[in-house]
Amino acid sequence: MPLSVAGANLVAGLIIIFWFIIKGLKNRIKEIFKNKVALASISFFMIHVIGLLWTVNIEWGMEIIRKMLEFGLLLPVLLTITKQANYHQYVNSFLIAIFIMVITSYLISFGFISPNIFRGSTIENPTSFMSQISYSPFLAFASYFIGQRLLDSFKKKYYSPSFLFNLFFFSIVITNLFIVGGRTGQAGFFLLLIVFIYQNFGINLKTFFLAKILTIAVFSIAFYSSQTFNNRISQIFDNYDNYYVEPATSIGLRMSFSINTINLFLENPILGIGTGDFPEEYVLENRKYIKANNFKYHESLFTVNPHNMYLYVLSLFGMFGGIVFLYFFYTLFKTASNVKNKSIKNAGFATIAFFLLINLGDTYLLGHFTTFLFIVFSSFLFKLETD
Repeated sequence: MPLSVAGANLVAGLIIIFWFIIKGLKNRIKEIFKNKVALASISFFMIHVIGLLWTVNIEWGMEIIRKMLEFGLLLPVLLTITKQANYHQYVNSFLIAIFIMVITSYLISFGFISPNIFRGSTIENPTSFMSQISYSPFLAFASYFIGQRLLDSFKKKYYSPSFLFNLFFFSIVITNLFIVGGRTGQAGFFLLLIVFIYQNFGINLKTFFLAKILTIAVFSIAFYSSQTFNNRISQIFDNYDNYYVEPATSIGLRMSFSINTINLFLENPILGIGTGDFPEEYVLENRKYIKANNFKYHESLFTVNPHNMYLYVLSLFGMFGGIVFLYFFYTLFKTASNVKNKSIKNAGFATIAFFLLINLGDTYLLGHFTTFLFIVFSSFLFKLETD
């Protein structure tokens, strides 16, 4: 999944094909209609289909439908296939891919592999297999599962080979996370660190201070040891303070994207602008914003999404879509609450918290890599098994 777009699509396609042709299709369809997570996922997909009724740009609308098909088809299918008994095998497979991804990143950083092989990768920002937008969330998400294994192996035998490997693995992943760009994934890591501490040590005054101290310590070490992280954090405040002087910055553009998209939602609060009309409607809204603030045209760039999943859904489908989207996550939460296995339950809650946060920083349920990450893990973390 993290290593190849074509590979992930091929495997997903084969799974769906065999799902339809092997014996027992009728029972599997019945299983989907009994599964609240599957129905909530299909509902989220269906608002994109329904949104075509009041969209003008049908061509772009169909492109969005294609991007969201994982929610309408792949997740419901996987929910009938995966088994929570295979939880460790699923996570092992994911972490093996993460290990390959991270080692490749270090080989780029040390000059053994040309960064030109991977789009957007440089010696200073050695991402591998995907851009930094997806790369840092993958590392942050993986750190939670590695951390859990590190803690489990420490409890059993702190000097065992398993503990030493997990310690090494955790160290190279966290170091890699802070030497590459991608602030959203880094923010997600700090959230998962706090969630991890509370899940494993309870919610009390001691763990509150432990979480606070560890968060400050990790942030400080990263800030003063990684020039990339230092620059990216400092850039936030500098970009914000100088927004009206120089709006065409990383943070400045996101501010413009958010303001314009909020205005689109306020103009169409009930049903939104439709599945395919965001690109054209954003241009019109952006022109008004540029004129009102005396920006030059190139200082507030065109975009096909506002880099915020919540604003994106609200602008396309209004309050109707926002309710469906939040209901989807509510269904995940309710399902996770009823999972008997504590490790899987905790991982489910961590997944919900992680994706709720990072979707503030980009449309992470629209992009290929992070959508697959969410879909695959949701298929076995949020599953109530009766057998």
